[in-house]
Amino acid sequence: MENLELFEKAPNETVREYAYRVLYENIMSLKLPPGTAMSEQELSGVLNVSRTPVREAFIRLSQKGLLEILPQRGTFVSKIHTEQLAEFRFFR
Repeated sequence: MENLELFEKAPNETVREYAYRVLYENIMSLKLPPGTAMSEQELSGVLNVSRTPVREAFIRLSQKGLLEILPQRGTFVSKIHTEQLAEFRFFR
């Protein structure tokens, strides 16, 4: 997680929104490149939040197709598939 860029928490932002925003921005800017392994425990320590907001951010990001959650294996930044490239060029 040494490449992770941290941001200041906005005044009216919840911890859940903060964790999501930090992860989303780092994935979209490729500071967390595709295939990067993610750990709830490690991220909660880096962000100085509990594991619950990080877990909720993981779920939201996986619903958007940005993370792959593989039970008993780990959580990884999704790889960019060539068939989705045209769609993702507007996101990343």
